[in-house]
Amino acid sequence: MTVTDITVQTLPAQPVAVMRSIRSVPQIGPWISAAFEEVAAVVASSHAGPSGPPFARYHQQGDSVFEVEAGFPCTEPIAGHGFVEASTLPGGQAACTTYTGPYDGIGAAHDALRMWIESHHGRVVGDPWDVYLDNPADQPDQTHLRTQVVQPFESAGETDNADPGREQPLTHHQLTKKVRDVMTTTVVTATAHTPLPALVDLMVRSRISGIPILDEQSHLVGIVTEADLISKPAYGGHRRRPLGVLGDIIHGRENMWAKKAKGLAAGDVMTTIVETAQPGEDIRIVARRMVDCGVKRLPVVADGHVIGIVSRPDVLRAMHRTDQELEQDIETVLSDPMRVPESMLVDVTVTDGVVRLTGTVPHPIDIPVLSAIVWRFPGVVDVRNEVTATEPDPEPPPSRNPMSDYEYLRFFR
Repeated sequence: MTVTDITVQTLPAQPVAVMRSIRSVPQIGPWISAAFEEVAAVVASSHAGPSGPPFARYHQQGDSVFEVEAGFPCTEPIAGHGFVEASTLPGGQAACTTYTGPYDGIGAAHDALRMWIESHHGRVVGDPWDVYLDNPADQPDQTHLRTQVVQPFESAGETDNADPGREQPLTHHQLTKKVRDVMTTTVVTATAHTPLPALVDLMVRSRISGIPILDEQSHLVGIVTEADLISKPAYGGHRRRPLGVLGDIIHGRENMWAKKAKGLAAGDVMTTIVETAQPGEDIRIVARRMVDCGVKRLPVVADGHVIGIVSRPDVLRAMHRTDQELEQDIETVLSDPMRVPESMLVDVTVTDGVVRLTGTVPHPIDIPVLSAIVWRFPGVVDVRNEVTATEPDPEPPPSRNPMSDYEYLRFFR
């Protein structure tokens, strides 16, 4: 098992074709093999590739439960077909490394990338993905299998309006909404030279609480919020208490709000380390970022440019669903054989946002998968999973590469 040196690459956005599902660990191998086969066939029939080896992204949903996105890169965007849908691997800055060895040890490569990003004062942005460079059928012992691991990130210092027309219903393939589904695309921005009265005018007239600040190349360099602007009446021209001034002198600091109150333009008062979102991120992750960071809105950045803004009201609108709508969407997804265990007989009822699941599944390992799927829907308040298993769990297979049952390279031209 080896992990090669970590490199930083600027990746172009890549059109891909994928299938998605939520699976427990023992179910991932058989599912991913079937997914690669179905995706590759659709891509080949669309004359759009595949343009490279297959990849998979894993987002943990609970203990031993993951949302899996598996597919192939394409030469051009494709039209979805059946359970196969068009998607995009995000462009931008990423830390990359190559792991060599059996797939069950690849966690070391993911840990190495996260540690490297943290040690360089960066911030992980979105989920990583694995690119399978070798055909496992050619290497039964998996000793020399190569897998590229890619983790998007932002370097330190890099990078709320209502828009009812953008609201989109969940489709048969969506388990939840993404930032692109709820964000405001018409963004009010300013530059570092914009005077404070102009910023106040923009906020009042546009009924917003934050303004992204862009440089001459339209890159995000900061954000000005209501709190930044009201520091002027709060501290401007006010004499500070002697003990407060003395304390700042002793500790070598200046009160942040008092310092901002001296500002005349956006560059003087803006926050330069800005929490952002990407268009393909799950709104649950974005909501958690807002809560953890104590912010009300996040600029949405793609390829270094601000393409939208997502705010707390946007997340609330996504949660605003009737019990009937939730029940119908959950039943639709639970009827999808590529998302749920086979031979499942489950009934769904929703009352005041609380989802009750009753019925049977084949094995106990299938039960937490159902809960993870249901929790993905905005508006779910709680999940009461009363499903039972009809059989004991099967014996786990020996550790192996999850793709070993499928010779994906026969589709790679």
